[in-house]
Amino acid sequence: MNAIQNTSPAIQSTIQAIEAMACIDGLYLIRPKGDNMRPTIGADDLAGIEPCERFRDDGLYLLDKGNYPPAIYRIGSATTGKLWVINDNPAYPSHTVEPHQIRIIGQVKELFKIERKAV
Repeated sequence: MNAIQNTSPAIQSTIQAIEAMACIDGLYLIRPKGDNMRPTIGADDLAGIEPCERFRDDGLYLLDKGNYPPAIYRIGSATTGKLWVINDNPAYPSHTVEPHQIRIIGQVKELFKIERKAV
């Protein structure tokens, strides 16, 4: 069964709206937007997203924070029941949120590093 079929219609429409390049074994391949996760995720890299709607464990997630297009962030649990939203790029501050303040679209299960070279 396709992983997206097990998610809500809102998550399904978001996955479609971010223009997934392909779906392979339930992972949706996307080219992440923005530079908040550099150097971990480069401009040409691809991320394999497994749709999910809740925090599972510390890792990379595709989030909809409401005021920007969906983007990948590092999420970690804080001792207060809140979640850390972490940008790997030090130019962007990390912060904590209540779980209901963000919408998780999926968890990054694979990261494909793409290096462009002249041939």
